[in-house]
Amino acid sequence: MASSYRSRIAPAAASVLAVVGLVGCAPSEAQTCVDWVDFASPEHALADAELAVTGEVLEAAGATDLYGAQATVWSVRVTGEPLAGEPPPGDEIRVISTPVTCTGEEIYPGGDPLDTAGPLILLLTSDEADGDWRTITPRQGAVPAGPDGELPLAWPEDEEA
Repeated sequence: MASSYRSRIAPAAASVLAVVGLVGCAPSEAQTCVDWVDFASPEHALADAELAVTGEVLEAAGATDLYGAQATVWSVRVTGEPLAGEPPPGDEIRVISTPVTCTGEEIYPGGDPLDTAGPLILLLTSDEADGDWRTITPRQGAVPAGPDGELPLAWPEDEEA
């Protein structure tokens, strides 16, 4: 017995609807999942940074797409001499706070490390696409400056342990 036109089309239509339904559940933008390096100390991170400066965060200056997440861009006043690299002319730079990826809606689970008062040492790499600087990792791209503005010997969380 030959199958009817409807009996052949119904399963195909159901398959298409199922795929369309799944597409509707997909996130609107793909996010790149990054496995970040874990530096043993700020000194190790400094060796990997293209630019390291002491600075004071002035204000949030917008957001940009980084690895498929909306990362905060900060305006930072550079204070003192660079620890590594050569900062651009002027005393202010734009710094993207690198987000943690693939954690759902929360891109800064412990809070944005640049959303703080007090001097920070920023360990940066360049984002050649738009010329902005970004922290080398989400967790170890900014560290509070030591009492005399120096690079601390250990990460703050290591000193607490």
